[in-house]
Amino acid sequence: MGCARISLCWLIKSMLPGRTARITAFIFATFTALWTISGVLVASFSCSLPNPWQWSDSKTCIDARSWVNYVGSTNIIVEVLLISIPLCIWNIRTSAGRRMSGYTYDLWRTVLCVQIAQNLSVITACLPTLHPFIVKMLAGSIKDENVN
Repeated sequence: MGCARISLCWLIKSMLPGRTARITAFIFATFTALWTISGVLVASFSCSLPNPWQWSDSKTCIDARSWVNYVGSTNIIVEVLLISIPLCIWNIRTSAGRRMSGYTYDLWRTVLCVQIAQNLSVITACLPTLHPFIVKMLAGSIKDENVN
């Protein structure tokens, strides 16, 4: 998500005229880079060493609920702000061809196919573990109070 957001910031920076748009895109790209790095580091070392992935000991691990709330809320805020920045494009008095980069427009089919392939690969990787979960849910062996 971070890399996609940074590339969107650079696209906005290259398309919008003026210093304000460039500075705004640069600030969002910098914030997103820091957000991404912090997310990777916290996810990698969420518990103290030598067992950084042992979630059973809650005394040495971070509060996962607070971390997920932070990541989710900042993600929503930044996405809304990033969507609002390009709306300035509609006020620019240029042709549609000038507003839309030819290189970007020519590659939309390829980018769409890559995104579909990546999503299908994630879904395919998750399917083997999804079947036992659904079977247990249908059998009633997973109680409602255990599911948060």
